[in-house]
Amino acid sequence: MLKLSSHMSCFAKSSGIALPLLLALIACGKNIAFQDPPELPTPSGELEEKEAEVKPEARGADQTADAPNEPAGSTEPDSGGSEEPALDDPSQEEGVVPDDTQVNDPTADQQPGSPDSTPSDTPMPDTPLPGSGGSDDPLSPELELINLCRAENTETVTHTIVFDDNGLDTFGCPWGEGDNGDISDGVLTARVEEISDIPLEAGKTLCGFSINSNVETLNYDDELLLTFNDAIVLSSHNYNARFEQIEELSGVFLYEWPQLLGGMNPGPDEEPNPYCLGETACEIPRTSQPGRFALELTGEDGLKMARLAQLQNRAQLKLITTGDDETTDCRHSPITLDLEVIVTK
Repeated sequence: MLKLSSHMSCFAKSSGIALPLLLALIACGKNIAFQDPPELPTPSGELEEKEAEVKPEARGADQTADAPNEPAGSTEPDSGGSEEPALDDPSQEEGVVPDDTQVNDPTADQQPGSPDSTPSDTPMPDTPLPGSGGSDDPLSPELELINLCRAENTETVTHTIVFDDNGLDTFGCPWGEGDNGDISDGVLTARVEEISDIPLEAGKTLCGFSINSNVETLNYDDELLLTFNDAIVLSSHNYNARFEQIEELSGVFLYEWPQLLGGMNPGPDEEPNPYCLGETACEIPRTSQPGRFALELTGEDGLKMARLAQLQNRAQLKLITTGDDETTDCRHSPITLDLEVIVTK
């Protein structure tokens, strides 16, 4: 209850009560009690009620934010019935996808063997290894030679090769004949070639060979080369820069006279630079000085010669003697070589 105080004049002004009524009340001299008026909602109270009404919608908005994004303005297709309020769907929970929802799986359309597929999950084809013996996978010629030329499958046959005296100190080079050039000092202008076949029995395969001269008095002038099937195996001077390699045989050079014609003839005072095919050492005397021949082509080098014989279907040694301008050029003393040939049994 509230009591009227002596400050009623202030109350009267603030409450708007008529002055006559106020005077009558004072005249009565009594204390008048007023019942408390009902509390009016304050502005803050109104805000609280509005917030209470808005909060459920705000929670719904939060749930919508957590759900997968829907295209703007999209609605469910009209099934013909009235729209029913949405029910709680456990599939709307975060991380749960309805069964009838299409999911964009980047691996769904991948085929085995595609760049992004897992190699361990892709079955490997049953590919036979080379030389496995299948009817559709025969041995390569190189592998076949390796198998044929194993030590347990081979034997050594000895032959003697003779290159007779071709007129040393008597004739000189046949300048101007055939594809030989004319006399020119210090230039490779002419040559003489001599050929000797290596005897092989029918059905035998050559797997390598070695040669040795049985004397140490071999003599020649100016330069000398020895070839097997035109592949250079020995020379008194290294001319390989003028020749091409045989395509099938790495490190094996093909002798061709037109490539050598016109090249510079090493002088008598020039340091000797002999050449031997393969990794084994060879022997060849220096020009115009007596000495002996020795060369061995076995193992990998022998297989190269075997492959060359297989490609050309022959086994042939050729001795080439060159010259520039002297009557003693293009000549050699008698050369007798002991030839040991490794062949299949």
